Amino acid sequence: CTFGRGGHTKLILSKLSASGRLKAFDVDPLAVQVGQSLAQSDPRFEIIHRPFGEIAAAIAEPVAGVLLDTGVSTPQLRDASRGFSYNHKR
Repeated sequence: CTFGRGGHTKLILSKLSASGRLKAFDVDPLAVQVGQSLAQSDPRFEIIHRPFGEIAAAIAEPVAGVLLDTGVSTPQLRDASRGFSYNHKR
């Protein structure tokens, strides 16, 4: 799945067995930082700093499922410096 700020990821991890694995993709450096922190606390999780369109090149093992969340994350909308906000003038 794409990581964003980890909402979907944390929910999936809460349902995943101890032998399950979850890999998330994101190109946003701030999202990747948050993902790296989660990966340090949960060995079932890996954050991959690449576009999810590169899944075939990034993951060699079989994949049981894919969650594709193509929306923007709330922090992207709230921070005018990121270029997405309609709430604040730059």
